[in-house]
Amino acid sequence: MNSTQAKINRFFSKNKAIFAAFVIPVFIVLIAFLTEGIYPFGENQIAVIDMYHQYVPFLSELQYKLQEGGSLFYTWNGAGGSNFWNLISYYGASPLNLLLVIIPKKFIMEGVTLILLIKIGLAGSFMALYLKNINKTGSMAVVGFSTLYALCSYVMAYYWCIMWIDAVALLPLCILG
Repeated sequence: MNSTQAKINRFFSKNKAIFAAFVIPVFIVLIAFLTEGIYPFGENQIAVIDMYHQYVPFLSELQYKLQEGGSLFYTWNGAGGSNFWNLISYYGASPLNLLLVIIPKKFIMEGVTLILLIKIGLAGSFMALYLKNINKTGSMAVVGFSTLYALCSYVMAYYWCIMWIDAVALLPLCILG
Protein backbone atom coordinates (compact mmCIF):
# COMPACT_ATOMS: atom_id res chain seq x y z
CA MET A 1 0.00 0.00 0.00
CA ASN A 2 1.47 3.33 -1.02
CA SER A 3 1.63 6.45 1.14
CA THR A 4 -1.29 8.23 -0.55
CA GLN A 5 -3.63 5.29 -0.16
CA ALA A 6 -2.60 4.91 3.49
CA LYS A 7 -3.42 8.59 4.11
CA ILE A 8 -6.82 8.19 2.45
CA ASN A 9 -7.54 5.07 4.55
CA ARG A 10 -6.56 6.91 7.75
CA PHE A 11 -8.77 9.87 6.79
CA PHE A 12 -11.83 7.67 6.24
CA SER A 13 -11.10 5.63 9.36
CA LYS A 14 -10.71 8.77 11.49
CA ASN A 15 -13.95 10.28 10.13
CA LYS A 16 -16.15 7.19 9.79
CA ALA A 17 -18.73 8.61 12.23
CA ILE A 18 -19.09 11.74 10.09
CA PHE A 19 -19.55 9.70 6.91
CA ALA A 20 -22.00 7.33 8.64
CA ALA A 21 -23.97 10.34 9.90
CA PHE A 22 -24.37 11.41 6.25
CA VAL A 23 -25.27 8.01 4.79
CA ILE A 24 -27.67 6.71 7.45
CA PRO A 25 -30.23 9.58 7.34
CA VAL A 26 -30.16 9.57 3.53
CA PHE A 27 -30.70 5.80 3.53
CA ILE A 28 -33.61 6.12 5.99
CA VAL A 29 -35.27 8.80 3.84
CA LEU A 30 -34.85 6.62 0.75
CA ILE A 31 -36.44 3.69 2.62
CA ALA A 32 -39.33 6.03 3.59
CA PHE A 33 -39.69 7.05 -0.06
CA LEU A 34 -39.79 3.38 -1.03
CA THR A 35 -42.39 2.38 1.56
CA GLU A 36 -44.60 5.41 0.92
CA GLY A 37 -44.39 5.17 -2.87
CA ILE A 38 -42.70 8.52 -3.32
CA TYR A 39 -41.03 9.12 -6.68
CA PRO A 40 -38.77 7.53 -7.95
CA PHE A 41 -40.30 4.53 -6.13
CA GLY A 42 -43.93 5.34 -6.83
CA GLU A 43 -46.49 7.84 -8.05
CA ASN A 44 -46.33 10.29 -5.11
CA GLN A 45 -43.92 13.23 -5.10
CA ILE A 46 -42.08 15.41 -2.59
CA ALA A 47 -43.20 18.63 -4.27
CA VAL A 48 -46.09 19.81 -2.12
CA ILE A 49 -47.37 23.20 -0.99
CA ASP A 50 -44.92 25.98 -1.91
CA MET A 51 -42.31 23.58 -3.29
CA TYR A 52 -44.72 22.67 -6.08
CA HIS A 53 -46.00 26.16 -6.81
CA GLN A 54 -42.93 28.32 -6.14
CA TYR A 55 -39.62 26.60 -5.43
CA VAL A 56 -39.47 24.03 -8.22
CA PRO A 57 -40.57 26.55 -10.89
CA PHE A 58 -37.99 29.02 -9.59
CA LEU A 59 -35.26 26.37 -9.50
CA SER A 60 -36.28 25.35 -13.02
CA GLU A 61 -35.82 28.97 -14.15
CA LEU A 62 -32.47 29.11 -12.33
CA GLN A 63 -31.43 25.87 -14.01
CA TYR A 64 -32.38 27.27 -17.41
CA LYS A 65 -30.41 30.48 -16.82
CA LEU A 66 -27.35 28.56 -15.62
CA GLN A 67 -27.45 26.08 -18.51
CA GLU A 68 -28.55 28.29 -21.37
CA GLY A 69 -27.36 31.66 -20.21
CA GLY A 70 -29.45 34.65 -19.43
CA SER A 71 -29.61 37.42 -16.94
CA LEU A 72 -29.55 36.46 -13.29
CA PHE A 73 -30.87 39.94 -12.53
CA TYR A 74 -34.19 39.87 -14.38
CA THR A 75 -36.72 37.36 -15.69
CA TRP A 76 -39.63 37.80 -18.05
CA ASN A 77 -41.34 34.66 -16.69
CA GLY A 78 -44.14 35.54 -14.33
CA ALA A 79 -46.05 38.75 -13.73
CA GLY A 80 -44.83 40.37 -16.95
CA GLY A 81 -41.25 40.28 -15.72
CA SER A 82 -39.60 40.69 -12.35
CA ASN A 83 -36.38 41.15 -10.48
CA PHE A 84 -34.66 37.75 -10.44
CA TRP A 85 -31.80 38.72 -8.15
CA ASN A 86 -34.02 39.01 -5.08
CA LEU A 87 -35.53 35.61 -5.89
CA ILE A 88 -32.04 34.10 -5.99
CA SER A 89 -31.16 35.66 -2.66
CA TYR A 90 -34.27 34.24 -1.02
CA TYR A 91 -34.90 30.93 -2.77
CA GLY A 92 -31.74 29.95 -4.55
CA ALA A 93 -28.66 31.07 -2.64
CA SER A 94 -27.70 27.53 -1.65
CA PRO A 95 -24.49 26.43 -3.35
CA LEU A 96 -26.06 23.00 -3.76
CA ASN A 97 -28.45 24.51 -6.31
CA LEU A 98 -25.48 24.74 -8.66
CA LEU A 99 -25.85 20.97 -9.09
CA LEU A 100 -28.82 21.80 -11.31
CA VAL A 101 -26.32 22.83 -14.01
CA ILE A 102 -25.40 19.19 -14.65
CA ILE A 103 -28.95 17.85 -14.45
CA PRO A 104 -31.01 17.74 -17.66
CA LYS A 105 -34.10 19.97 -17.68
CA LYS A 106 -36.52 17.04 -17.79
CA PHE A 107 -35.04 15.72 -14.52
CA ILE A 108 -35.56 18.89 -12.45
CA MET A 109 -37.64 17.05 -9.83
CA GLU A 110 -34.96 14.40 -9.47
CA GLY A 111 -32.40 17.19 -9.07
CA VAL A 112 -34.45 18.86 -6.34
CA THR A 113 -34.86 15.49 -4.60
CA LEU A 114 -31.10 14.89 -4.81
CA ILE A 115 -30.38 18.33 -3.35
CA LEU A 116 -32.83 17.65 -0.50
CA LEU A 117 -31.17 14.31 0.26
CA ILE A 118 -27.73 15.92 0.27
CA LYS A 119 -28.94 18.64 2.65
CA ILE A 120 -30.37 16.03 5.03
CA GLY A 121 -27.10 14.08 4.86
CA LEU A 122 -25.07 17.23 5.50
CA ALA A 123 -27.24 18.03 8.52
CA GLY A 124 -26.26 14.66 9.95
CA SER A 125 -22.58 15.04 9.05
CA PHE A 126 -22.29 18.56 10.42
CA MET A 127 -23.98 17.54 13.67
CA ALA A 128 -21.58 14.59 13.92
CA LEU A 129 -18.67 16.97 13.37
CA TYR A 130 -20.01 19.23 16.11
CA LEU A 131 -20.60 16.38 18.58
CA LYS A 132 -17.24 14.81 17.78
CA ASN A 133 -15.48 18.11 18.48
CA ILE A 134 -17.23 18.93 21.73
CA ASN A 135 -17.09 15.38 23.12
CA LYS A 136 -13.69 14.43 21.66
CA THR A 137 -15.10 11.09 20.62
CA GLY A 138 -16.27 9.50 17.41
CA SER A 139 -18.48 6.88 19.02
CA MET A 140 -21.57 5.40 17.47
CA ALA A 141 -23.66 7.54 19.86
CA VAL A 142 -22.48 10.51 17.79
CA VAL A 143 -23.89 8.83 14.69
CA GLY A 144 -27.18 8.07 16.45
CA PHE A 145 -27.72 11.59 17.75
CA SER A 146 -26.64 13.07 14.43
CA THR A 147 -29.15 10.89 12.60
CA LEU A 148 -31.87 12.00 15.01
CA TYR A 149 -30.94 15.62 14.34
CA ALA A 150 -30.91 15.18 10.55
CA LEU A 151 -34.35 13.57 10.68
CA CYS A 152 -35.84 15.88 13.31
CA SER A 153 -39.50 16.77 13.08
CA TYR A 154 -38.74 20.19 11.56
CA VAL A 155 -36.96 18.56 8.62
CA MET A 156 -39.68 15.97 8.17
CA ALA A 157 -42.49 18.53 8.39
CA TYR A 158 -40.86 21.30 6.33
CA TYR A 159 -38.71 19.42 3.81
CA TRP A 160 -40.84 21.03 1.10
CA CYS A 161 -39.43 24.41 2.12
CA ILE A 162 -36.08 23.34 0.72
CA MET A 163 -34.23 26.61 1.25
CA TRP A 164 -34.62 26.44 5.05
CA ILE A 165 -33.08 22.98 5.27
CA ASP A 166 -29.73 24.73 4.69
CA ALA A 167 -30.20 26.47 8.03
CA VAL A 168 -30.77 23.14 9.77
CA ALA A 169 -27.67 21.70 8.13
CA LEU A 170 -25.47 24.70 8.94
CA LEU A 171 -26.64 25.26 12.53
CA PRO A 172 -24.14 22.79 14.08
CA LEU A 173 -21.26 24.46 12.20
CA CYS A 174 -22.40 27.90 13.35
CA ILE A 175 -22.50 26.74 16.96
CA LEU A 176 -19.12 25.03 16.60
CA GLY A 177 -17.65 28.20 15.12
